[in-house]
Amino acid sequence: MKYLFIGNRMAVLNEMLLLGLQVKVIPILTREQVVSSILKEKYDVLVSNGCPYILPISKLGKHIFINIHPSLLPKFKGKSPIKEAFREKAQMGATCHYMIDEVDSGEIISQVTFDCKELDECYRQSYKAEAKVFRRAYKKLYDRGTIK
Repeated sequence: MKYLFIGNRMAVLNEMLLLGLQVKVIPILTREQVVSSILKEKYDVLVSNGCPYILPISKLGKHIFINIHPSLLPKFKGKSPIKEAFREKAQMGATCHYMIDEVDSGEIISQVTFDCKELDECYRQSYKAEAKVFRRAYKKLYDRGTIK
């Protein structure tokens, strides 16, 4: 299978490479350039992790679209989930889910939790958790035969 990666956090990309996946990175330019780049590629799975744009999933063809998000969805969707969860003293974690047009709302594939006491530590732990949640989701989808 061919994978696309788009995002600004490298732990998940590094995990994909450690798994031996064939990955092409889509550079983050303007939203229009990103969408145009995606439409030109031949791929099976797109993995988003820190992409600053809302992608028009229903217009990108028949592929598997996965997002890695730094909160325990369905709570704390959007751009500042770590800060919001920390402020509310909520359980910290990361979620891997299928992407749909509605932001951070697709079916959850995997979640992991972690504890932290300071905001900076929460960010560091979150990025490690994102790699872990991706690996768990990959294994789950691989075992189901959804991906290879």
